[in-house]
Amino acid sequence: MDEPLTPDQFELLIELGLTDEQIAEFAAGIAVVFPLETESTPGIAVIQATEDRLRCGIVAINDPGGGPKSLLRFRGKCLAIVKALGLAELELFGVAMINREFERALLRHGFVKREEECPEALGGGRVNIVTRTWLVH
Repeated sequence: MDEPLTPDQFELLIELGLTDEQIAEFAAGIAVVFPLETESTPGIAVIQATEDRLRCGIVAINDPGGGPKSLLRFRGKCLAIVKALGLAELELFGVAMINREFERALLRHGFVKREEECPEALGGGRVNIVTRTWLVH
């Protein structure tokens, strides 16, 4: 990122679950892995800002009965962050999905499958994702 984070941007990242150290990495353009807030056991998520896009993904979640609420909360927080950062696009994705019914639902709603590099914090290598990108106004 070209400019330092504002206090409001910093606070939104704290609310998402990032630590001060993770926010510094995020500001440097590094993909940051952090605990995902859920209704039950915390999951694992990743966030990265690129030139024009905020990339936010769920790596692991096991939230019986709370999944939809947790996913909507994650999407809402990511949308607030992308707007605060003034970026043009928000990409949401799921990594190595094991719930095939949910994966099919996402694909019906405009998500696509692709393979990409996995962040080093998650072991590196290649990983399958289901992703969709929106223009932010």
